[in-house]
Amino acid sequence: MPISSLQITPSGPHEVEEDDPLDIAVAIEVSPTDIPYSIEWLDESGNRFDSDQLKTTVYPIDSTFYTVVVTAGGCVEEGDIEVDVIYQIDPTQIFSPNGDGMNDTWYVDDIDKYPNANVSVYNRLGALVYQSKGYNNEWEGRSQNGMPLPLATYYFVIDLNQFGTKAVTGHVTIIR
Repeated sequence: MPISSLQITPSGPHEVEEDDPLDIAVAIEVSPTDIPYSIEWLDESGNRFDSDQLKTTVYPIDSTFYTVVVTAGGCVEEGDIEVDVIYQIDPTQIFSPNGDGMNDTWYVDDIDKYPNANVSVYNRLGALVYQSKGYNNEWEGRSQNGMPLPLATYYFVIDLNQFGTKAVTGHVTIIR
């Protein structure tokens, strides 16, 4: 019996936090309904990693897409599922910019994944002491005019400038 229609509807797009698994799925409509079909899941490089499942679990490291290929009665349909990985930045809470080559700058883990991030650091009175667009872990505990800041706790706001993410706030202490 010849196939009269094959339609697939991939799920997505999806967002997933770094290191979390994600279930992706496809809905399939075949007419007539008794026609058997096969499913292949491919990663961004075209490597097959699962088959004959309507749903599969992926563990993306970086933002990517997956392709699902459905074959039924000689017809082939494919669809892409986009997955954006949301990285959890992790600012250190203490650093010692004393020139010894260890912990001389304020390190924010995974900030490189957000090249348009705005970083603002304030003193206890709320005065802006440091600001950067596109932070590269370069702040050495100096004020905007280049003077070393005193030992103290400072308060930061990191706006990742990515839709769907919230600003990260906290404190960092400078010791010398």
